[in-house]
Amino acid sequence: MTLVGFDIRYGTDTARWVEIDTLSVESEHKKDALTYIPTQITPLRSVLRKMDLPKDGPFVDLGSGKGRVLLIAAQSGFQRIIGVEFSRELCEIARENVKAFLRQTQIEVQIEVIESDVATWPIDYGYNVFFMFHPFKINVLARFLDNLHSSLTQFPRKIWLILNNPTDEEDEVIGDFRLFGASHELKPGGASYSFRVYHNGKTPL
Repeated sequence: MTLVGFDIRYGTDTARWVEIDTLSVESEHKKDALTYIPTQITPLRSVLRKMDLPKDGPFVDLGSGKGRVLLIAAQSGFQRIIGVEFSRELCEIARENVKAFLRQTQIEVQIEVIESDVATWPIDYGYNVFFMFHPFKINVLARFLDNLHSSLTQFPRKIWLILNNPTDEEDEVIGDFRLFGASHELKPGGASYSFRVYHNGKTPL
């Protein structure tokens, strides 16, 4: 399904890119945010369905933008889904997209969009599956990883971090924190880009 086709089918607004400079954001990290670009639907859906992830625990999209990944996670069987986004405008769009999507699909799922800066967002002990697609620069990623380390120290648990088309710099920073014992690259359907899955167990799948 194409980016625009998804929106036509479900009555959502997720395909259009958004430059951060056009948004009113009250955060010291606005300068560190990157352009909202929607995730490709079919490759992510394929990855989420292929992986043996806990579907009863929260799936968290970091820098969730208009919420497209939240909707794909709902289609992939996750029962509780959380988007963390620091732009009020994008949060409002995402919430409207969730309403439209659930109206059309009648999927019984809990989707929450939280207006918060990922760098300071408190990571609950039950959060274990995280996703991101270049929403911010490396310094914000490092702040998140530091918070995740504190959460794991207090509440040890299995976690997964899924990156859409990760950069070498992102991979290096993640490796520096030594939170994950394994990682695996997935390139579904011959896609021109890949997903890297980090896991703190023996295998990421």
